[in-house]
Amino acid sequence: MGLDRHLAIEKQGVYFYINPLLSLKRNRLQYFIALIVVIFFGLTSRQEWVPFWLYPYLGDTLYALMCYMGFAFIFRRWAPLKIAGLSFMFCVLIEFSQLYQAPWLNEIRSYRLGALILGNGFLVSDLFCYALGVSVALLLEEKALKQKLFIGA
Repeated sequence: MGLDRHLAIEKQGVYFYINPLLSLKRNRLQYFIALIVVIFFGLTSRQEWVPFWLYPYLGDTLYALMCYMGFAFIFRRWAPLKIAGLSFMFCVLIEFSQLYQAPWLNEIRSYRLGALILGNGFLVSDLFCYALGVSVALLLEEKALKQKLFIGA
């Protein structure tokens, strides 16, 4: 089912129709756990287990997926497409900020946490990875909603 259609979810004999353009109520605990899992895989994406052809792209794709999960956790009532737009724009802004090489910003990037958050060098391929990561997040959320995994308090 495409994102432009309504999702029918049955809960205790009642059908709920969710439009991805409209808001919904996400379960914060489930999104927090998903966020931790994505962060774990993102941190381990620079290991030997990653195929050489995927190595340069996996971390950036997971970064965008992490942003989506993080924003969905924070803004749990926002529509999925609104979360996707915010996540993609955040990633793009971080990527373009890498063109700015101020000494104080490079000092932050010299630490591991700063480099993980802000990155080190601008790459156009990262923009495609961010689009892929956000798209995967949207598809995963749509699938989870259909299976009633992320609906709740």
